[in-house]
Amino acid sequence: MNKSIQTITFTITGQPVSAQFNETKNKTIWYPLLNHWKQLFTAKQHRIIVYLAAPPGAGKSTLAAYLEYLSKTIPDYPKLQVLPMDGFHHTNAYLNAHTTIKDGQTIALKSIKGAPETFDVANLSTHIRSLSDDHPLKWPIYDRTLHDPIDDAILIDGEILLIEGNYLLLDSSPWSDLYPYTDDTLFIQADPEQLKGRLINRKAKSMHYRQAVRFYQDSDRINVMTVLQHSRAARITLRLEADNDYTMV
Repeated sequence: MNKSIQTITFTITGQPVSAQFNETKNKTIWYPLLNHWKQLFTAKQHRIIVYLAAPPGAGKSTLAAYLEYLSKTIPDYPKLQVLPMDGFHHTNAYLNAHTTIKDGQTIALKSIKGAPETFDVANLSTHIRSLSDDHPLKWPIYDRTLHDPIDDAILIDGEILLIEGNYLLLDSSPWSDLYPYTDDTLFIQADPEQLKGRLINRKAKSMHYRQAVRFYQDSDRINVMTVLQHSRAARITLRLEADNDYTMV
């Protein structure tokens, strides 16, 4: 057994998720990264905002949870709080009532739920801009049981706010309008074929395997390539390796 590997279980969007992390990376990547954020916070003397963007299936939510966990092991570290972007999905009622154009055809937004155009970016922007106020604020979450967002579900009281989501670094409007409000940026690169396997296996836990493959072809595949091909450069780029660990590019 590799003693440098630790298994940690997190609760992400209400679901328990177990993940393995290589403790040797703490010294080379994660602690230096956390120290950099502490320095930014100390220099700014109020909240800092960090974006963690990645294609679907790259493990961004789990990595964000691990960084929050790791920050709590550092004495006198500012409170790091993870804020998921998924709470800014448009509601199902909205998606059912609105359409978009894809390949020359009018389709319901509900049919491409999870794509960039199915998020309320204006509302996300309003919330992010309000984070410059050091007073406690509220943040929505996406409920995996209701399959709808819930407003004001998270009390924001952190000093380092790690916002994680697929599209935070997209280079086209309205997503690109979010960029000026961040103090630091991370992006996870990954091989599309590796993500394909991870995404299909994840979906197959809740549906028939053939349905999971179809969902990947119709939805996840497009979103993966959108993020990989149309995200702006981050200050730090990580790569998801074949062993599901991360290296710094």
